[in-house]
Amino acid sequence: MTFICNFRRNLFVLFLGFTFSLSIQASVQSLVREFLEQNYFLKANIQNVKEAHQIYENIWASKTWWFDVEGGYQNNLQNDLFLQTAIDRLKGTFSRFDLGFRKDFTWGGTVSFDNKFFLHKWLMQLNQGVSFTQDLGRNFFGQTFHQGLKMARIRESEARAMVNKNNQKLLFKFFQLYNLARLDKTRFSLHKKAQIRAIKREKHVKKRVDAGLLENVDLYKSKMNVITQQNAMRRAEISLANNIEGLSGLLNRPVREDEINSFKFDNLHVERDMPGDTEDNFALEQLNQERFKIVEKLKKIDYSFIPQIKLDLSYKSIGEISRESQDIFQGIIGTPSYVYGASIKLLMPLGFEPEKVNRTTTRIQQNKNLYLLKGLKYELKYREIAQKKKLNILRKNIKAGVDKRKLSYKALAFQNNLYFHGRTELDIVLISERDIVVTEIGLAEYLTRLESNLAELAKVYAKLKEWLINKKD
Repeated sequence: MTFICNFRRNLFVLFLGFTFSLSIQASVQSLVREFLEQNYFLKANIQNVKEAHQIYENIWASKTWWFDVEGGYQNNLQNDLFLQTAIDRLKGTFSRFDLGFRKDFTWGGTVSFDNKFFLHKWLMQLNQGVSFTQDLGRNFFGQTFHQGLKMARIRESEARAMVNKNNQKLLFKFFQLYNLARLDKTRFSLHKKAQIRAIKREKHVKKRVDAGLLENVDLYKSKMNVITQQNAMRRAEISLANNIEGLSGLLNRPVREDEINSFKFDNLHVERDMPGDTEDNFALEQLNQERFKIVEKLKKIDYSFIPQIKLDLSYKSIGEISRESQDIFQGIIGTPSYVYGASIKLLMPLGFEPEKVNRTTTRIQQNKNLYLLKGLKYELKYREIAQKKKLNILRKNIKAGVDKRKLSYKALAFQNNLYFHGRTELDIVLISERDIVVTEIGLAEYLTRLESNLAELAKVYAKLKEWLINKKD
């Protein structure tokens, strides 16, 4: 029975250890996912895409039904007989009521339906009319409307590319802080190990000094080495606290030190370059969308050189009767009393000077965009080459650092053995000790640079998010 209980307890401890190990391994993944879900700056940037989408929705919304109603009265006391209408020459108090509906269509046409009711002490009037207006020029069959829709879609894509670029910058900043915090924690761990070795060495030296085998100066040097490692640990703690402060601000919560993983040098796996294409870069995508927008804008400007030509067709029924009559409905559409008409209206500027200036300005914007596109393509190409070159050098330095680390531990063990047998001085041992710390910190710095350059390369390819989500510490 005791064996079974012990077995279950050991199994539970192993399970907890395995779960903790998994959580440590997924630290960078979990923090990145949390950052992508919780950061308020990212959420604010995403609103720019939604806002740009509303421009498209607003263009469609402009083609809605319009309802127009008006009512009022007038007290006419003038005696002028040369007014515009017979109603205006009526003295006394009368009322007016207007009711209308209007709908603009995507093909450039507008349909209107109007009701006008007039009431005087001895006269009533009811007019109903329907009219249709069609643009036969600039907005022929709604070409400028559909051009506006295209430009709105491009603006949305441009806004999305800009948001992706800005959010990737924030994500890169977050990872850089995590990467530096990881270096600080590694430094702290390395100096702590060196401190443990220094304390152990100090105890051995003290025993030999007490026995008269060594001089007090060796004990002083041993104590100084312990203090040196303690000071180095504090410096690493301060730097770690600063970087954790930055991480906490981006995660909108306090980040704990145990959420940061230090570098492990045993069985070190050096990550390979992430494949990608510079053509996918978000900044390049934003400039491409701007280029598409300028092309569509030029098409829209070309439409502005077409005169405004509008065809108007109207039909109106008129009913004007005395108050006692029951034939007020003569004014309803379809009765014999009606008026219909047709007209064409042309409006155009002479010389189209404003349109020419607008087109010239847009051409300048187009040339500027093309220069920026070419410049950015070359910049991204050379950044890719430079990052791959630096990554290749860093991998060689990391391999050399791993080999040097192994040798430095062997050298320290050998020097310790010589010292305690009286065959070398303590200064030589301390130099070997310092070589270990310098070598391991240098290796950690190389790993930090490697991670940073891998992130830079992923950023060039617009794959930083994908790289981090699938990354393991």
